[in-house]
Amino acid sequence: MASHPGQRTILLAEDSTSDLMLVERALSRLDSPVSLHVVRSGEEAIALTEFSGLTQLK
Repeated sequence: MASHPGQRTILLAEDSTSDLMLVERALSRLDSPVSLHVVRSGEEAIALTEFSGLTQLK
């Protein structure tokens, strides 16, 4: 989950395509850059954070 300086990274666990589209639309309206990484379940999110070494929230 690499990002550019000043860019926030959001990990979203979402299995609904329509909800994902809503989040993407809202994020596109932000003034600051955001990198959205989407997984389809909480289990996938946990596995990704463990694999990436991201074990605590900042």
